[in-house]
Amino acid sequence: MKISFNLNKTAVQIDAPANERLLSVLRREFNLLSLKSSCLSGQCGSCTVLMNDKPVPACFIPVFNVEGKNIITLEYFKTTEEYKIIATGFDQAGVEMCGFCDAGKIFFTYAILNSNIDIEAPDAEEIVRKYYSSTMCRCTSFEDLFSAIQKIGKNQRRK
Repeated sequence: MKISFNLNKTAVQIDAPANERLLSVLRREFNLLSLKSSCLSGQCGSCTVLMNDKPVPACFIPVFNVEGKNIITLEYFKTTEEYKIIATGFDQAGVEMCGFCDAGKIFFTYAILNSNIDIEAPDAEEIVRKYYSSTMCRCTSFEDLFSAIQKIGKNQRRK
């Protein structure tokens, strides 16, 4: 099946079985190795991409579902200003970047920062914890991630 979509701001077309997972296609056809093959059930975050600006597990998405969609991988996202802001906040809060779960941590942080969550609200920690529930990170504590989001959010409001 021919499938057309935008990958990292470039129009692409591939020929792949409709039910093949996006993770496999991106690794094989485009050599995008920031996506890791781990749980294969959408639970760990290591294969997270942005699909139409929302974080999704590439291991769980049949490639036919990306027809006409915009897919951003960590390789491209690392070239953006948003990534620099997140990376700086992570560094300031002591968030480790092991290379395995980075996509999940970064893309869920991006989604949180672009949501209408008030990071100063009393229930913010609980809401943010739900965002990260599909990222199994063993190199960083949730408290450090939450601290990073608070720092980034405060820095963005000052501008």
